[in-house]
Amino acid sequence: MSAHTPEPWEVIDGREGADMETDTIGHFRVEAVKMCFSPLIARVGFDNLFSPEHGEETGFANACLIAAGPKLLAACKRAEFILTDPENDPPPAVKRVLDQLGMAINKAEGRDA
Repeated sequence: MSAHTPEPWEVIDGREGADMETDTIGHFRVEAVKMCFSPLIARVGFDNLFSPEHGEETGFANACLIAAGPKLLAACKRAEFILTDPENDPPPAVKRVLDQLGMAINKAEGRDA
C-alpha cells in the first residue's frame, strides 16, 4: 500500500451555490489543502430529509474525523512507540492499549485484521 496524501486535510462545505435553508441533501469534501491542486480525499454525503440519522451534523462530524486521520495515525504510532518497552513485559492495561493501537494502525494502513 502506498502512503496517504500529505496533510493538512481540511473539511470544505460541498454545497456551493445551494440554498442552505431549503436544500436537505448535500456533502462535505475533505481535501489536502496545502497541495497546488487540493486533491479530493473524501466526499461525505448527508440527507436531512430522508435519512435524518445521517444528516448534516453527522456528515460534518464524519468529515472532521476523516480530515483528522493523518494526525490520529501519527499520534497512534508515537504512542505505540512510547509505550513499547522491549526489555519488559507491559502490564495488562498497557498491553490492551498497545493491542488497540496496533489494530488502529493496521486498519489505517490497509492491513485490517
